[in-house]
Amino acid sequence: MNKRTLILLLILITLIVGAAIWWWLAPPLAEPTPAPIDPGQAFPVSPPLPPPAAGTTSLPSLPPPAHGSNPLPRGSSRLITLSERAVAGAAIISDRVLFLERDTGLIVEMDLADRARRELARLPIRAPIAEAILTLDAQKLSVWFSVITSGQKNYFSAALKFTATATPNLTLPEIESEPFGGAVQDIVLDPGRDRLFILERVGEETIGKVFDLKTQKSRLVFSSRANQWLAAWPEKNLIALTSKPAAEAAGYLYLLNLRNDDWQKILGGVNGLTTLVSPSGQKILYGRSGGRGLELGLYDRIRNETITLAVSTLPEKCVWSSDASTIYCAAPRSLPAAVYPNDWLAGEAVFDDLLWHINAATGVSRLIWADEPGLGDVINLLVAEGGKKFVFTDRLTNRLFLIGELTPPLSE
Repeated sequence: MNKRTLILLLILITLIVGAAIWWWLAPPLAEPTPAPIDPGQAFPVSPPLPPPAAGTTSLPSLPPPAHGSNPLPRGSSRLITLSERAVAGAAIISDRVLFLERDTGLIVEMDLADRARRELARLPIRAPIAEAILTLDAQKLSVWFSVITSGQKNYFSAALKFTATATPNLTLPEIESEPFGGAVQDIVLDPGRDRLFILERVGEETIGKVFDLKTQKSRLVFSSRANQWLAAWPEKNLIALTSKPAAEAAGYLYLLNLRNDDWQKILGGVNGLTTLVSPSGQKILYGRSGGRGLELGLYDRIRNETITLAVSTLPEKCVWSSDASTIYCAAPRSLPAAVYPNDWLAGEAVFDDLLWHINAATGVSRLIWADEPGLGDVINLLVAEGGKKFVFTDRLTNRLFLIGELTPPLSE
């Protein structure tokens, strides 16, 4: 090997070693910084809802919520379990909640502030209770409930009277129940809690009777050859009767005026119709089947006006404030593809709900619960403390929950 070749070889070795040392000691290249994520998320809404009847005046449809227009921060609300067992019914009594456990028959009173639990009585039952109506005052605890046996729903009533002179009872009282006679289909309690409306199948007809709890007397106020009705008692002199809903069938809402026992068709020809009448009887929140799922509207029967709402849900998941100025609705974060209301009523569609505040005068909606996870599939929504707290049942488990005081407090 000559001198020139040796020099070239040494230079090449030096370059290779130097490159290896630089690669080993050099700092790594910086990773690119990702673009910031916009936290604002708009929720999908239904298309505008047509008026319920010809000739009504429809207000412009509401726009979907804008990005950032619902600024409720995460973690600003509290979700509290009130019952570890399934419940058959619940009622708000002042600052307390009264509920009936489905499988034990226990009737429980719970303070909404400190959640102090007091067991009042027990129903001796042989089968789980399906649904129940409860009332409580200083003199009496009353409950009306249904039990399903062999596929048949049977209704019962029970009551426990309180006496000021009674000696303390160390054992939980058991209250005996009495069955309702006849083929009862539905029972609802009036707002004053002193009358029942009882729907009963008699031959080929369905009849409706008002039963006075004080006089123990009843009178016939309704009869129809149609036999699929859902009853509600929103105002002391008005009973609402809605045909059972189906997406493929036109539904109807009638109001029965107890002043003259006259009934009037309010809505008709609406597929999948479900309703929730205001405490004044003037406005009707109603849902219908639509091309994109659920559609919700607010009808003023005095003004003959309809407002379309931006919230997609069922009236069964809503509740009116006592002064009829506000509607609170649980609505799904995203609406599953399904046939509504059929699939939801059959339990085949399941929601994870948020909570909305709707102004009944303008139709403007505001999101007041957006926490992760959501509320579950809400039913039997109840308002407590003027809209500061809410009680509801989860449809999947039938357990009872409390939405604690919202922060910031709601204001109209």
